[in-house]
Parts: sequence; structure tokens; C-alpha cells
Amino acid sequence: MRSLARGSDGLAEVVPGDAAKVVLPRISNAKVRKEVQPFVDQLLAGFVSIEAKAASLIQDSRVRLPVPPRRPDHTSIV
Repeated sequence: MRSLARGSDGLAEVVPGDAAKVVLPRISNAKVRKEVQPFVDQLLAGFVSIEAKAASLIQDSRVRLPVPPRRPDHTSIV
């Protein structure tokens, strides 16, 4: 989708016609499907990154991790 997006990364837009052209592979091998399924489940639950999952676990008090302070801007090194 990134290659089809119009605009800069921050304001990128994918038009419905381009999204409709995306082809997803059908995995017919049962063993491979079983291996991929946990990743699909996470995507369907809205967790597209480890950051999103960690934030959810912290918010639900299921895990206690220190949260680093926000950087002043995106160019600051942590």
C-alpha cells in the first residue's frame, strides 16, 4: 500500500480503487496456516506493532513496564 499511497508519509492517502486491487495469498497448507494464524489474530484485534500490544498490556495492568518520557520531537535520540 505504501507504494500506491499519494502524499507524504504523514499525510499519505490510499484511494479505495487502489486498495481494491490488493491481492492476498491464500495459504492452503494447514501447517503453515496454523503457524500464521496468531499473527492474523493480533492484526484483527488491532495490534499492528509490538508497541501497540505493549501499550494495551500496560493500560490493562497486565504487565508493569516503565514508560519512557516522550521525546521532544521525532529527531531526538532516545
